[in-house]
Amino acid sequence: MAKRPNPSTSSSEEIVGYLHDISPIKTSKNNTRYFNATLQNRDEFHRLVCFSLDKLSDFTNAEKMKSPLKLINIAMVPSVTETGKIDIKVSRFSNLNIVDKLPFKRRKLDFDDNVSNLDELKISHQTVSVSAKVTGVYAEQETVDVDGISKEKKEFVIADSTSAMPLVLWNEQIDCVQRNECYNFKNVSTRIFQDNIKLSATTRTVIKHIPPMENITTNLLHIKLPTTVIGNIHQVLLNKTYKCGSCSKM
Repeated sequence: MAKRPNPSTSSSEEIVGYLHDISPIKTSKNNTRYFNATLQNRDEFHRLVCFSLDKLSDFTNAEKMKSPLKLINIAMVPSVTETGKIDIKVSRFSNLNIVDKLPFKRRKLDFDDNVSNLDELKISHQTVSVSAKVTGVYAEQETVDVDGISKEKKEFVIADSTSAMPLVLWNEQIDCVQRNECYNFKNVSTRIFQDNIKLSATTRTVIKHIPPMENITTNLLHIKLPTTVIGNIHQVLLNKTYKCGSCSKM
């Protein structure tokens, strides 16, 4: 179970699980070097960022050996990509300890060649492949900061015969699609945002133009389109809760 002994201490927490998908070293726009990974605990996959590069070898070995482990003195912070989710920050004060076993098994982060129907996608952090038609734009292109790196982001609406949902494309991927054309999107990742499922491209995503698809759904009523509200802010209320990183209990 993740420990939160002192709410004022930002890096005194623990989590157990397995490591997946260790990235190469990256450099942010303010010249901070870091690497990413995915931490799997009992029920969820968490996005992880590590700013202590001397830990890369230990992290890589733990992933290669599929070792059960405990991360100590980490910070568990609200996710920058998914509402209600937790990201993990690892610093030079954090420690990785290999443990004998955990009460749950390691699950694979599969890169799926099988094409899924959109209505089959229910769980966050699945890597899937889908074939769909680009029916419109969900959110216009914008520049966003991801781990200190500026990236171009644009969200499209895609649909097949079973459902429709938003798809996030990044940087050069944005110019790979056109409205009313059909594509196979290989190795895109599911995300849950405001209780809605959406897809996001990754560095492993491959986009291939395909022939026109038939029976594309036109039912978009379940997709909550983004809205802009203009006005004066008179009051802000904050509600803070804690969530166990191991069992996901509040």
